[in-house]
Amino acid sequence: MAVFAMATVCDAQKVTLKTNAPIWALGGANLGAEFAIAPKWTLGVEGAATVFNPYDSYEAHGWMATGEVRYYTCKAFNGHHLGLYGNYGHFSELTVSDGLLSKFGCGGQTTFSADKVNITSVGLSYGYYFKLGTHWSIDTTIGAGMNYAGDRSDWAFGLGRVQVALGYRF
Repeated sequence: MAVFAMATVCDAQKVTLKTNAPIWALGGANLGAEFAIAPKWTLGVEGAATVFNPYDSYEAHGWMATGEVRYYTCKAFNGHHLGLYGNYGHFSELTVSDGLLSKFGCGGQTTFSADKVNITSVGLSYGYYFKLGTHWSIDTTIGAGMNYAGDRSDWAFGLGRVQVALGYRF
């Protein structure tokens, strides 16, 4: 019975290290880890920081942290998942104009600019975890919820999480 209990504990310690491609595309470095906490549940944490600004219509200097709990419909690190996420970040400067939004197919005539802003969001996510082999994977996630940009706006519903992450599972 003790051997069975140890095997269960060891199985629950699976972890995937991953990096999110959309963050890199916006000039940020990032790294995350997702831990299996039960057969169908995981807990993930990520961190991102601005490294460079690749677009004229986008300027950001800051960092963001994300936490997410996920429920997988099959088993952890396999297939469809639903999640609850929260983001928090601080930007000393953040400017996004319609030029960047147009490059990503969003259109619109919106420009957002702020100095020394804290960003908070909480929402629900859906995604799919693709196994590429024994260790490698691609994890896709999209999430929406309530977003708040410090004292510069009210809480507003919108997109708060986009992930296409390459992962390595131990």
